[in-house]
This record gives sequence, C-alpha cells and structure tokens, in this order.
Amino acid sequence: MVRLFRIKFAALAASATCLVGACGNPPGIFANQIIGADGRPIHLEQIEAIVDDSALTADQRRDALRNLGIHDEKLIDALLTL
Repeated sequence: MVRLFRIKFAALAASATCLVGACGNPPGIFANQIIGADGRPIHLEQIEAIVDDSALTADQRRDALRNLGIHDEKLIDALLTL
C-alpha cells in the first residue's frame, strides 16, 4: 500500500515537473521548490532516504528532515506518513 502511494506520488511529481517546464520556467527550477538549509534544492530521494531509514526513530527522522531544511511541522508529519 505504501509503495503504491509512493509510485503515485512520484508520478504526480513527474507530471508537475512537465507542467512547470511547459510554463516557461528553465528546466530544474520550480516555483514551489523546497530549498535546504545549505541553499540547495531538496530532492525526493533525500527525503525518501530519511523516511525509509529503519535505523532511525521517529524523532530522529523528524530531526533529519529539519536538518535537511524542512521546517514546516505539518509537512514533516505528512512526509513521515508516506
């Protein structure tokens, strides 16, 4: 069930990428892109690596997402339910 949701999420993200690209933004630049603490974009693979790490507790996952640059608690909650 979780894997199916991730596949649907990835398909949605890919569709959004195509739509944004068609609107005239340069490739790789998104209007609502999440920028990390280091000023670089955060990619889905980085988030998945944290969320899927079974060696981390829920609190450690939250801290890792915050360290990545995600500070919206509702977004963190949503990402942890993937």
